[in-house]
Amino acid sequence: MRNISFNQKNINQNRNKKLVAKKVAFVILLAFFVLLELFSAVRSVSLASDYAIYEKRIKEINEENFKLKDKIAKKSSLTLFEEKSKEMGFVKPKEKIYVKADDVFALLTK
Repeated sequence: MRNISFNQKNINQNRNKKLVAKKVAFVILLAFFVLLELFSAVRSVSLASDYAIYEKRIKEINEENFKLKDKIAKKSSLTLFEEKSKEMGFVKPKEKIYVKADDVFALLTK
């Protein structure tokens, strides 16, 4: 009888050890997934912050690009060229002079 109760006790202890081992494994696994979720959340917040910074920089670059295009358009306008050429002493010719290929001037420049 004593031998049966000892075996029964041993069986119960083994069951308890297995149950405890399963609980410990479950807790470790649960902790791992909680930490993984926490890491993912922190990473996604970090990426969202980086994304906002890049979006802001893109907006700034687009604004600067627009200003530069506008500046180029203003600098290359025909009225500005006309004003600059007048400042340099160029004037609009009153009559057109055509030079023929066999003229003396044309021969000197060939």
